[in-house]
Amino acid sequence: MFFTDVHADLDYAEQIDDFNRINELDINRIINEKYWQDFKEEKQAEFLAFESVQWHTIRQIGVKTQVVADPLCQTSCRL
Repeated sequence: MFFTDVHADLDYAEQIDDFNRINELDINRIINEKYWQDFKEEKQAEFLAFESVQWHTIRQIGVKTQVVADPLCQTSCRL
C-alpha cells in the first residue's frame, strides 16, 4: 500500500509507502480549494491499496456521474 505526492501516472511521481509522511500532502487545500489549476497534479495524488484494504472499511466513494455510480453500486453491494 502506498500513496503518491502527485498524479501517479507522472514519471516524477514519488511512491511513498511510509504513512508517517502523509502530512506532506496538503490535504485541506486539496479537498477545499475551489480553483485548483495551479496545483492540479497535487490534486490528483492517489492512494493505491489494491488487495490491501477490505471493502467493509471503505466508507465512501466519490464519482462524477450517475453513469459511473450505478455499476459501482451494483459491484460494491455484492461485497
